[in-house]
Order: sequence, then C-alpha cells, then structure tokens
Amino acid sequence: MIKYVEVTLAIDDNNPSTVEVAHREKEDDGGWSQPTEFTESLPEFSLSFSLLHIRVVRI
Repeated sequence: MIKYVEVTLAIDDNNPSTVEVAHREKEDDGGWSQPTEFTESLPEFSLSFSLLHIRVVRI
C-alpha cells in the first residue's frame, strides 16, 4: 500500500530560528486529512511517519 504524506515547512525571515510545520496524509477515499500544525526550533529537527523519516537542517 502506498501512503502519501504532504509536508509544508515555512520559515519566517523575521524569526529564522523557528519553522512552522504542517503535515497531512492522503485518506483511503482520496481526500486529505486535516493538517497537523506545530512549530519546531532550528537548526535541526526530525519528523517521523510509519515508514518515512525526514530530517530538516538549516545551513
């Protein structure tokens, strides 16, 4: 089974040490789940899903 995940990252130029994160998953009926939104600190953080791990590093 293929699982689709959409991840959006937004960095504010006025506050570059944090990033706003939103992610949602494709539902079995073809629609998208409601986004889960949160804020993380940079320069590094990780997101983990069932078979996917994303590491974000600002350089």
